[in-house]
Amino acid sequence: MFSKKILSNLVMLFLLQSTLVAQGFTFSGPTEATVGFNQNTAAVTYYFNYYGISNLCYPGLIIAVDGNVINNDLCNNPTTPSSYTISLTPGNHVIRFSLLSINCYTLDCYNAVFHQIIEFAVNVNFKVRNQNIFSGGIIYVNDYSTPKNSPFDRTSKANDNYVIGAVDQYYNGYNWIWNSSGINNSKWQREPKN
Repeated sequence: MFSKKILSNLVMLFLLQSTLVAQGFTFSGPTEATVGFNQNTAAVTYYFNYYGISNLCYPGLIIAVDGNVINNDLCNNPTTPSSYTISLTPGNHVIRFSLLSINCYTLDCYNAVFHQIIEFAVNVNFKVRNQNIFSGGIIYVNDYSTPKNSPFDRTSKANDNYVIGAVDQYYNGYNWIWNSSGINNSKWQREPKN
């Protein structure tokens, strides 16, 4: 038979060990994305693994983009998704994943218990197509020593600047030249896709 002191120490040790179990998650997913042609957003998917949450009361993973919560409500059926897809517009975004639960003693969802918060930046680029009027041959893009095949696709960030240039060339039975004589001058122009 255990003495009260030994029993008390065992109970204390059990309580101490049960409170030391960490609750949290790991995730995987991109920090860079690209909006495709004819699209306004890029879809980025994140995958989650959780640990130590089996004894939590109503755990939930709250996901926020640029300070705005886009999923989950700790007071109404919180979930711990295995994956989640977010649509992001071009530019820089801050994503935050927060693992919370409800206090098991009070069951007050407005007084949440925070277990882990991860915040990181995601940069979303968009595609740009550079091409000459005959959509073939070669053009210069950012480097006048190395021509690129036309059309030439690249990714870009908002407010990026780069140089494009025409190349005099014989293509498809025609001699294409850059005309700056003052009559029927050649010109580059920017056109939206479609």
